[in-house]
Amino acid sequence: MFSGRNKPKIGVTGPDRGGYPAWFFTRIAVWRAGGKAIRIRPGKKVDPETLDGLIIGGGADIDPGRYGDTIDDIAEHHEKGKEDENEGGGIIAWLMAPVIMLIRKLFSLGSIPVDLERDELEQEFLESAVRRKLPVLGICRGAQFLNVFWGGNLHRAIIDFYTEEPKIESVYPRKRIKVMKGTQLEGILKKESCLINSLHNQAVDLPGPEIMVAATDLAGVVQAVEHKTYPFALGVQWHPEYLPQVKSQQRIFQKLVRLATSQNKNKQE
Repeated sequence: MFSGRNKPKIGVTGPDRGGYPAWFFTRIAVWRAGGKAIRIRPGKKVDPETLDGLIIGGGADIDPGRYGDTIDDIAEHHEKGKEDENEGGGIIAWLMAPVIMLIRKLFSLGSIPVDLERDELEQEFLESAVRRKLPVLGICRGAQFLNVFWGGNLHRAIIDFYTEEPKIESVYPRKRIKVMKGTQLEGILKKESCLINSLHNQAVDLPGPEIMVAATDLAGVVQAVEHKTYPFALGVQWHPEYLPQVKSQQRIFQKLVRLATSQNKNKQE
């Protein structure tokens, strides 16, 4: 185990305003996995060369211009899905979900359509991470950013997909996903189906040429992507940081930190 000073440093991107709940829970998840989370914002940059791994967090929509679209009518939808699952962490999940929702509400500064400065920041840090072959995890918006970075595009509004299946929007793990066989995600979760939370309005449309779909929900909406050949670049549309009680979800952070540990060792030699 590394000392506090020598723990692998995991950069975690976020907005200048807000984003505190996601940062708090991500920091805890990284710490539990044996790493040290370093917060990165447009107004608080760090040297990307000091990092051993990168997490691109959730937040505002990505500028549509990055994937050949326009910003005219970004839609926000708040239609709730119906509860139809009994899994997802048991009594602990039921107890934690209201706490997480309350924290998110207290620290919410309202939504903004896009965050151009953050887009530029994450482009810079992702380019640096890829050049150095660092492990990369994208969460929610971060998963979408990975796809756009590698040449894919996005659905700017996904409500039309949920005609037969309800559009679930909940911090509690209520949405069922199918995990594709043979993917890194399947190797991490060790299951072909699981329940996740859902807090997003956009999703991957066409995967980039080097990107493969790793999971979908029952409506066919992409819920996870990963790079076909890069050592570790995984994007999940849900928020595993808000599922500290689900061991399989915390293995995502453990995998990232384990790979970052190798980077840390090489850097010290």
